[in-house]
Amino acid sequence: SEAVEEYSQRSSSSGYARSASAKGGIDIAEVDSEGKFIKLENTTSKDIALGSWVLEHKAGEQETTFKFHRSLVIKSGKTATVWSSDTETTHNPPVDLVMKGKRWFVADEMTTTLQDTDDVEVATCTMSKSSLRSVSSYSSRRSGRGGSGDEVDARDDKNCVIM
Repeated sequence: SEAVEEYSQRSSSSGYARSASAKGGIDIAEVDSEGKFIKLENTTSKDIALGSWVLEHKAGEQETTFKFHRSLVIKSGKTATVWSSDTETTHNPPVDLVMKGKRWFVADEMTTTLQDTDDVEVATCTMSKSSLRSVSSYSSRRSGRGGSGDEVDARDDKNCVIM
């Protein structure tokens, strides 16, 4: 008789493929995939004033814009996070900024841009939903004399055989 062992595993996880670019020292460091926040980072050695700059986020057909307060400055090497109004975050400028009555939308394709007072694009971040799958399988065939310990019912995946 012949005993056959098979092992297979399938796993898939969903995430976002991200691509970003920046010129002028402010990066879009993080766009939360659940729409809770967008984090900006000053990557320069100088403080940068973001007064009247606009953060625009497009998710599918939906769009959210946020205009920074005229006095907002991000210190050198520091971050500023713009939060959706439906989070329980406390408004604490210049580190945590909570939008009033607005939220960042979520979709399979999302584009976030930061524009300065001259409507020049300073930073952009694009996120696309991606699905990662990994499949592994193991199979071995063994010939030998039939015995009760050698046979495994392949229909019952709860069996475990130690040899």
